[in-house]
Amino acid sequence: MKQENRGLHFRTPEDIISEVHRLAKTGYTGTGNWNLAQICSHLADWALYPLDGYPPVPGPVRALLALLRITSGGRQLKKVLENRGFGAGSPTIKESVHPEELDQSAQIQRLERALKRLSSHTGTFHPSPLFGELNRETWIELNLVHAEHHLAYLQPSA
Repeated sequence: MKQENRGLHFRTPEDIISEVHRLAKTGYTGTGNWNLAQICSHLADWALYPLDGYPPVPGPVRALLALLRITSGGRQLKKVLENRGFGAGSPTIKESVHPEELDQSAQIQRLERALKRLSSHTGTFHPSPLFGELNRETWIELNLVHAEHHLAYLQPSA
């Protein structure tokens, strides 16, 4: 089930960056498990995977993802995009879960660079392990929804 997203609806990658800078400037209260630096690092990872490739996963997980991609990947993608969200506690790969002790400013800059790369990319994309082949517009939209999902857990202080 999708969590409340406090009204976030990003239309461009620049909207994500604006919200991240606002949270960094005004402060926030976290209602989830990650701080702003962890979220920025996680979002940067997922913005770059379609460009640089995904981390390897064990054979059984790879087989399960292939089965899901074939049987329900398209429906799941449609649901995520239409509902503008993922379920709270949705699984992710361990490589995209980062420790609390990250430098917030560095991770914001990393996210900015990753989103700029994704937005300006005109070549081919690595297929999503779950959703399969996606075009540029869908990759960007998926990243917008992904950012809405995670940044919703940070309530602005001011």
